[in-house]
Amino acid sequence: LSSAWAISGAQQVGEADGHAGLWSGTGASWVNLHPSGASLSHAYGIYAGQQVGDVDGYATLWNGSPASRVNLHPSGTIYSCTYGVSDGQQVGEVDGHAAFWTGTGASRIDLNPSGATYSAAYAAASGLQVGEADGHAGFWRGMAGSWIDLHWYLPSSYSSSAAQGIEMY
Repeated sequence: LSSAWAISGAQQVGEADGHAGLWSGTGASWVNLHPSGASLSHAYGIYAGQQVGDVDGYATLWNGSPASRVNLHPSGTIYSCTYGVSDGQQVGEVDGHAAFWTGTGASRIDLNPSGATYSAAYAAASGLQVGEADGHAGFWRGMAGSWIDLHWYLPSSYSSSAAQGIEMY
């Protein structure tokens, strides 16, 4: 069983049989990003030669090979995952709080808006991060206090929303 989750240029990321991987347009181009000794890995995002996802529930950044893996998981936390990458930023969640990193575990910034019980960031571009907080789509500008709730701009018939992509022109 295999899945592809994202594409950037001529490369795609996803997983096959629980192993994160990278393709360049053909099945024969498969690069297994799964580190030795891990049980399960996923790759969800790709941009400019960087791939993001998780290894055994730990947020991860790769640069095209399993040996390039950077563990972004903050110490003292239970679960983390990265979903998107762009412009040197990686975005995702840590224990149910939206987060973004700039290439190291120590760089993590908690984006959880004040009062939110759950949030996650799914994509980033040009200093912005998009995702959701308590079922409301929105975006940030690099810190929790910058949260803009986009859900309020939807008709009242919508009960939940999430922003999962961003494109800057």
